Amino acid sequence: MTTYGLGIGKQPGEIEFSTRHPMTICATEEAARVLKYCGAEVHYQVESGTVCQEKQLVLQASGTAL
Repeated sequence: MTTYGLGIGKQPGEIEFSTRHPMTICATEEAARVLKYCGAEVHYQVESGTVCQEKQLVLQASGTAL
């Protein structure tokens, strides 16, 4: 709704998810499928079950801001 209202839906966009605290990652495969379904290209993805440290990149994608 926001990208539509601002008229920026066709602009290129990027999204990144990273950890705030040490954690075991879960459901990145599902999140990547949702992003792909929305037309994004996934560039980086940590596999579910991976133990990550603080401030570690988990998922990164790009596409239109729509």
